[in-house]
Amino acid sequence: MVAATMPLPVRYLVALEREVNIFLSLIGGSAAYKIVRDAAEEYGNPHAGIYQLQKSSENIPVTMQLFKIIIRALHRFADVNDLQVMQSVIEQEKLFMNKLPDNQ
Repeated sequence: MVAATMPLPVRYLVALEREVNIFLSLIGGSAAYKIVRDAAEEYGNPHAGIYQLQKSSENIPVTMQLFKIIIRALHRFADVNDLQVMQSVIEQEKLFMNKLPDNQ
């Protein structure tokens, strides 16, 4: 008999992604860098699909925590080309702030 599976909670999935990004930043290499950079570009775009999902607003605090980890992971690769990603985030700061609850 197969047990019914429940969807994994978002917090659990975000925690897994957090650990993957930390791991990738520690092992280094071009593939790891590409994955972390792509994640930074996705989470660094306030118009990205992850922020447009039905329950996105409920998960913004954990998503922003993950984004902080991704930025730290990207920083470990120390590539000057990543400044474009950082500049884009800075330019869109107000859009990110509008997504956060007032007490955040």
